[in-house]
Amino acid sequence: MENLSAGIRKQWFLWVFRGSACLYFTTVIFLLFVLFQLADGSWLMRFEFFRANEILVMISWLFILSAILSIVAVFTILLFALNRHFRVILQWAWFIHLIGSVALLIHVLVQMLVYPPLMEVAWETTDPSIFNYLDSWEKLLIPIVSVFVPSCWAISGLIYTAIMFRTRNFSHHFNWWSLAVWGMVLTGAVIFRWVGSVATFWQGAAILLFIPWVWFVAEDLKPRLKN
Repeated sequence: MENLSAGIRKQWFLWVFRGSACLYFTTVIFLLFVLFQLADGSWLMRFEFFRANEILVMISWLFILSAILSIVAVFTILLFALNRHFRVILQWAWFIHLIGSVALLIHVLVQMLVYPPLMEVAWETTDPSIFNYLDSWEKLLIPIVSVFVPSCWAISGLIYTAIMFRTRNFSHHFNWWSLAVWGMVLTGAVIFRWVGSVATFWQGAAILLFIPWVWFVAEDLKPRLKN
């Protein structure tokens, strides 16, 4: 019965991790072909793109929200699957990850709820002060999504990775893979001040490496929830 229970948990883990990997991949597609287009050019150009592709933009934002919740779920599962002797440290790492996720969640909600009506007003009135207001919002939000969120996720991910090295259920192949991913994310957050968008692409490359990690690590994961 214990073996059956462990097998069921492992299948559930496999479903969550692989479903998350598919969700991340789909989210990246929407980011590349929809939201990057929305973030390019003047505010009037952005609003024209939004009006022409409103449904796609809203779907893209919903995918991002789902991906945020999904990565929190992945880190939560890992919290209970890794070496229980380091549970307190993992809880702190999970909380750091949660802070970054909530910040990104707020960023997306601002884009969904604040930007569209402001762009609508700017389109109808062509009031320059509206564009200045939008610029102020963007200057406030860019460091959050480019520095603060990646820093939180990277610090949390590196702590998790350290515990993975102390967990017999994880192969060193996945441990070093995780170290590379979160090291790249943290490096991008550090150098963003000097290289700007180049750091964003660097972090994007790290996320692309994270997707197959989530897909394959589920097979290697042997749940320790009973502990």
